[in-house]
Amino acid sequence: MKRFLIKLTSLILIITLTLCVGSACKGEDGKDGLTPTIEISTDGYWVINGVKTEYKAVGEDGKDGVNGTNGTNGTNGTNGKDGLTPTIEISADGYWVINGVKTEYKAVGED
Repeated sequence: MKRFLIKLTSLILIITLTLCVGSACKGEDGKDGLTPTIEISTDGYWVINGVKTEYKAVGEDGKDGVNGTNGTNGTNGTNGKDGLTPTIEISADGYWVINGVKTEYKAVGED
């Protein structure tokens, strides 16, 4: 049945396209539409084009929820490794030396 409908639809489309070659199938333009006015009445119902509908614009209030339960704490992770305190010195010719490595930065400030 599904294959039959697909073949029938394809056949109708082919016939329509064959008959509508060029401008032979051009119809007339449609009329301009109207933009509806949409409001909410003072008692909470939708009003469309000045006509109050039976549909409320506001849903019902929700019911009171239930407080959640407290979860259990997870286990502590492993301790980190001890950090290293860097050694900071000034070389004899006035450069910073960090952990025994002389840097390219002079350890000289303004007088």
